[in-house]
Amino acid sequence: LSLIQQLPNHSKGELSEEQLLNINPSPSKTIEEKGKETATIHSLMKREGTRQHLLVYWIYAFLMITLDEIFPLYCISKTSGLGITEKIIGNILSGTGLFY
Repeated sequence: LSLIQQLPNHSKGELSEEQLLNINPSPSKTIEEKGKETATIHSLMKREGTRQHLLVYWIYAFLMITLDEIFPLYCISKTSGLGITEKIIGNILSGTGLFY
């Protein structure tokens, strides 16, 4: 049976607004009925756990990017670093990439 055949009081194929809403409720009405709100950046940032996880991730990402940029400079420096060539630095970074 189709949806229209299941509905009572359908004369001449016309449906009332109430019957149409029951067939295809709007998404916002469905969300309101369940008591949930749509997730926005503002609503997510209100949660303390979300803020803490993001802060830890940002600190970790900053440290990793800093290390990736500073390590080759330290290796290549002849005065206060290791003074090794670019090829050896590339081998070191490739080896650590395979290891980790």
